[in-house]
Amino acid sequence: VVTVHPFETEEEAINLANDSPYGLSCSVWSQNGSRMRRVAEAIQVGTVWVNCWLIRDLSMPFGGAKK
Repeated sequence: VVTVHPFETEEEAINLANDSPYGLSCSVWSQNGSRMRRVAEAIQVGTVWVNCWLIRDLSMPFGGAKK
């Protein structure tokens, strides 16, 4: 399932993502490296992918959720 929400500002995008009671995972897509890092650190989820989705090393720990 993919949810796409339009947004005007970076702060609005972060608030939309953090409004979920679950916080399982998200993807952050951008060409601006500092923006990607800032947004990835601000979103409250267990896993953040940057400019990709579902790429992982299963030997690394993962997980986390709000509920």
